[in-house]
Amino acid sequence: MGRVPAAAPAGVPPAAPPSSDPVRALMAEHRELCEQAVDSLDIAAGLEDAGIADSVAHRYRHADVFGLAEELYARVERRPAEPAAPPPAVPWGGPALRAAGRALLHLPAVAVLAALPWLTAVA
Repeated sequence: MGRVPAAAPAGVPPAAPPSSDPVRALMAEHRELCEQAVDSLDIAAGLEDAGIADSVAHRYRHADVFGLAEELYARVERRPAEPAAPPPAVPWGGPALRAAGRALLHLPAVAVLAALPWLTAVA
């Protein structure tokens, strides 16, 4: 006689049937990495950082992590991260600050030149 599978305990959902596409779950788990990747090597580095090695890539029907990363890169749409907002403009920033700095640097030289006639008259 065949063996009858045991019923799941109350409150525990039954196990999902095995997916015909094993990469789909991995894609969902690493979607942000895949969306912001520049190339498949970025994804491969992220997968290896997450602990997915060549031995695990075989479960996803790929010979190595790089083949798996290429498939993820091809299947996920790119969405680069939004650039950070520029800092608010400072009224004394940029050219005005540089001009004030130059004026302060040249102030001692101007003072010596202004006092030169008095210094020559005293000596």
